[in-house]
Amino acid sequence: MDTSRLLDRCAAIQSIPSPTFAEGERAAVMAEYFRNAGLLEVGIDPVGNVYARRGSGPSPVVLAAHLDTVFPAGTDLGLIRERDRWTGPGVGDNALGLAALAELADDLARPEPDRAVWLVCTVGEEGLGNLCGMARVVERFGAAPLAYIAVEGMSLGYIYTRAFPVHRYRIQVEAPGGHAWIHGGRPSAAHLLMRMGGRLLDLPLSARPKTILNIGKISGGTGVNAIARQAWMELEIRSEDGRRLTELSNRVLSVLHGPWPEDVEVETELIGMRPSGAITDDHPLVQAACKVHQEVCGRPAQLTGGSTDASLPLSLGYPAICVGITTGGDAHTPKESIDLRPLASGYACLLRLVRELSTQQG
Repeated sequence: MDTSRLLDRCAAIQSIPSPTFAEGERAAVMAEYFRNAGLLEVGIDPVGNVYARRGSGPSPVVLAAHLDTVFPAGTDLGLIRERDRWTGPGVGDNALGLAALAELADDLARPEPDRAVWLVCTVGEEGLGNLCGMARVVERFGAAPLAYIAVEGMSLGYIYTRAFPVHRYRIQVEAPGGHAWIHGGRPSAAHLLMRMGGRLLDLPLSARPKTILNIGKISGGTGVNAIARQAWMELEIRSEDGRRLTELSNRVLSVLHGPWPEDVEVETELIGMRPSGAITDDHPLVQAACKVHQEVCGRPAQLTGGSTDASLPLSLGYPAICVGITTGGDAHTPKESIDLRPLASGYACLLRLVRELSTQQG
């Protein structure tokens, strides 16, 4: 591991805007890193995923880091570099994960792995990408891999062995509209949407298993003195438990069904689903990851769950986990940050895990 090189690449990747569905520039940079490292079969598939291979043989190890960020085009991507911490949009989620793959491309050359190791940069992990990139990866490799490993920047100390289900909805309200003064009293799409949002936020949520409801985007109307003809919002619900998620989804739909005034139309669209799944704690992949973390970091890793690129293979019963490179904070905010002190240990865990898996027989 060349720490300076890894951090230089992290900074370069972080500086490239990469909203979901617009990851092309970042993908091209990753492909160039892979070519320069001498990897084989470097290419970009029709959805925008980048692939590269080191080694050969059946039952490959597939490592995936996502290219996209939650930040829209035009976001100030300035990076604040302090001695022990870097802060900037997307630096940990997932510029560092991608930089780790680029570093692996070099480090795995000495020695060459005994089985094929595929390094993949995926599109569509964030937002409404709905894991479309990872879906194409799993379609390509299927059940053949010994392991799928999703690589994130800021999850060191945790091994993600469970995939939590997620539902996402878009709610659009349409009303007659009009002049705020002349037609005062007519239904406003914006007012009704706010009322819906209030009712949704009043729904009871389970703490155990953890269940959340988040209104992530809201917009509508044409002017401050116009009764809104149209307004919409996007919301996400997720839970550690599929049954609780279904219950909450039914409550959400009940709220959205009204009743509402006759001249108002409410349309509800399911715009995203992320699947559930799990790998057992005693699976050899999980045990190998735990062993490496204990030996390198000197403390046990915590097994946990979430919604990552590993969710797709887990949902199909394939061996998959998600691991991180370092610790950090404030993910999905402009103040997102990574800690530099644990970086060497986190990367060493990943490299050692890949080396151990790539030398296994079978």
